[in-house]
Amino acid sequence: MMNKLITILLLLILLFVILIIHSYYTNREKYNNNKDFKILMFLTGGLKEEAENCIKSLKNQKLDDKLVVTTLDDEAYNHISKLGVKPEKRKTNLKNEAKFGTKDFYEITINKLDIIRESIEKHNKIVVYTDTDIVFLKDISDDVIKFNNSNHDIMFQNDTNGFNESDKRNMCAGFIMFKNNKKCIKVLKDAKQLMLDNWDNRKWDTGGGADQKAMNISIKENKCSVGTFDLMDYPNGARYFRNIHKFKTHTPKIVHNNFIIGTKNKIERFKKYGLWFI
Repeated sequence: MMNKLITILLLLILLFVILIIHSYYTNREKYNNNKDFKILMFLTGGLKEEAENCIKSLKNQKLDDKLVVTTLDDEAYNHISKLGVKPEKRKTNLKNEAKFGTKDFYEITINKLDIIRESIEKHNKIVVYTDTDIVFLKDISDDVIKFNNSNHDIMFQNDTNGFNESDKRNMCAGFIMFKNNKKCIKVLKDAKQLMLDNWDNRKWDTGGGADQKAMNISIKENKCSVGTFDLMDYPNGARYFRNIHKFKTHTPKIVHNNFIIGTKNKIERFKKYGLWFI
């Protein structure tokens, strides 16, 4: 009788150990899958140096293996091809650079909506979209995992110029995470249609929001769940460069060099604050 009880006890212990091992490998696989994502960037030739600087910052964080670059002209394609990155080519007749708020800017940014949607569908995983005027100073993988485990469909950089966490009126289309789901695909398709419907209506694009305005409208119409990133970890140009003293003891995960006009001025500001890596 005693031997039988010992045998049963040993079998139960063995079963318990097997369950622990199975749980470990299952969770590890889930963790690794959640950590698998793509970082998406697109550019015209006028932004090639800015894009190279962003790519170098990704290499510094060992995130460049997740990078997918789409070029919109030969100048951009030829430049990016020399950086150890194999870009995808999208042939257009766009200007190599466009001033924010202009029709040229509108025409360039409508491509973004297609590029993001196609990337989500192709890669079947979370897509992190980044503008070229961003540098990565830390690994963002843990935040991708948090996003994946959250109820949000989309995460935006908060484009407020202050540090009020409750102020979520301005969601920046320059840095966004998308889940691979039907709602995100629908949001991107509807946003593109909004831009097409207002192609020649410059009054609709008052303020130059272009894709950002279309995205915000589409998100509301599709009742998409949206979150915003931490203000200190994901600062825009206003929060970071106007409050540089706050970041002397805190290294953010990215810095977005917006709230300044002109690529030349952006490059000079990056250099001034030690964020030019090429």
